[in-house]
Amino acid sequence: MDDSNPEQFNESTVSEVSADYVSADNDVVSSHEEEKMVPLSVVQKERKKRQQIQQEYEALLQQSKRHEGNEEEDLSRYESVTREELDINNKQVQRSIREDAWSERNPEKAIFVEQELENFLRSRPNLAPAISNATNRVQEAWELMNALSGKEKQNLKAKPRQDAPLSPSSVPKGAALNETTDVMNMSDSEFREWRKGKRKAR
Repeated sequence: MDDSNPEQFNESTVSEVSADYVSADNDVVSSHEEEKMVPLSVVQKERKKRQQIQQEYEALLQQSKRHEGNEEEDLSRYESVTREELDINNKQVQRSIREDAWSERNPEKAIFVEQELENFLRSRPNLAPAISNATNRVQEAWELMNALSGKEKQNLKAKPRQDAPLSPSSVPKGAALNETTDVMNMSDSEFREWRKGKRKAR
């Protein structure tokens, strides 16, 4: 290498450096060729196949979980029933059959019971257990409601009267008698006068 000619130095340096890079690139290419060159479309197809297999696997897992859940539900249907539960269920079925039959024979009475039962039970809450424990609740309610006198039936249908606030009818009569007096804070002379006034009032 000659340092006197800068152009020659630059050209020789560039040629040496470029030769080093070319040899390094050839080494990289040769190592890739050894690994195998695969087209992009083949890699994409392989990826799609893997995704499909993964989706099928997840679907099978979900299906098997559902199947296991269904088996458990099916087994619960065949659990044994106690005689008490069976008796209760039979009584409920018989009660509903009786109520439906009575309602079909007496549609007007059944409609009246449906409309007025709530108001009736508000005015007579002590009859609620008798109706709920009857073998035919609709018929029992009708009989109890029908046993009322004419005035009671009208009161049942009439809306409850609401008094205006602070009206004289809303104040109880005994309220005037319930005066409170602070005897402990009275002087002796005040107490004697108060006591004399009470004696005269009696």
